[in-house]
Amino acid sequence: MLEDGFPRIRKVGERPGMRWEFPFSNGEVTSVTVAPWTHAMGITAFFNRCLAVGGSLIVHQRLNAAAFLQDIEKYGVTFFGGAPSMFINLLSTPGIEKMNLSSVRAINSGSSPLPMELIARLSKVFTEAILVEGYGLTESTMTATTNPTSRHGLRKIGTVGLPFCDTEIKIVDDEEGNRELPLGETGEICIRGPQVMKGYYNRPEATAEVLRDGWLYTGDIGRVDEDGYLTILDRKKDMLIYKGYNVYPRELEEILFEHPAVSSCSVIGKRDPAAGEIPKAYVVLAEGRRASKKDLMDFVNDRVTPYKKLRELEFVDTLPMSAVGKVLKRVLREKG
Repeated sequence: MLEDGFPRIRKVGERPGMRWEFPFSNGEVTSVTVAPWTHAMGITAFFNRCLAVGGSLIVHQRLNAAAFLQDIEKYGVTFFGGAPSMFINLLSTPGIEKMNLSSVRAINSGSSPLPMELIARLSKVFTEAILVEGYGLTESTMTATTNPTSRHGLRKIGTVGLPFCDTEIKIVDDEEGNRELPLGETGEICIRGPQVMKGYYNRPEATAEVLRDGWLYTGDIGRVDEDGYLTILDRKKDMLIYKGYNVYPRELEEILFEHPAVSSCSVIGKRDPAAGEIPKAYVVLAEGRRASKKDLMDFVNDRVTPYKKLRELEFVDTLPMSAVGKVLKRVLREKG
């Protein structure tokens, strides 16, 4: 802070450790991106955002992790973002520990929940960066909540932050959606604000299903804490029901991701005649690491209540991904 009490904006090129509050000011942003501009994250978070503040943008047509990191070092990139799957690829790049990545001041994560273990790994590599996770969807013009980007802002790990200005969040029961739940309880996330769409083009029935009394029913499951921070638990359609109990795959994925042999993973509900659905994990092993199915299942199952236990696990070379790096769980469900 300055003597007058106002936060100091750090200038590009200043040495790490100097006083600053905000990562950069207008005209000082240099960003690198691989997110397609046909997606809300690519066009809004990276292209439009960089253009609006007079920054420079380096565009990659597809992710080559080594080239992406080399451009961060070459151009002194101050900001980049993407999905967790992209961060996993970057951190797995040989020689990353020898690169000078200290120019990065901010990293934005979106598209899918960011595992806490991955947050810790990113912080060790990009030591000068503020890591910010936000939440939104195309129907809310990409974003609705975010953790603070200021150095001393309260960022709660595992949450996607606070609502944007003029934006409201409420949690409703995930059955009928007509009962608002108190703080701390789990249900469907609803958004109301100026960024919410007016409706789907020429699809009145689909519009009526998700827009009710001005609120956008997202289909995502979460909860809001006493400070107003939102936590995402899972997609409503991804939640599985094992013998009448709700099981959220993200909880199991978070635990799996802590195992050093796991590079990436995804948990789905597999149909089962006796239980309804059983939790099944698909796992990509980290390069040079070995683990048995039993090792990984025990690693998870020893830490959860019985109804949440993994019942099956399958090793795969890769997980099916969308263009922005989101795991395509429907493909895994079809695989069974």
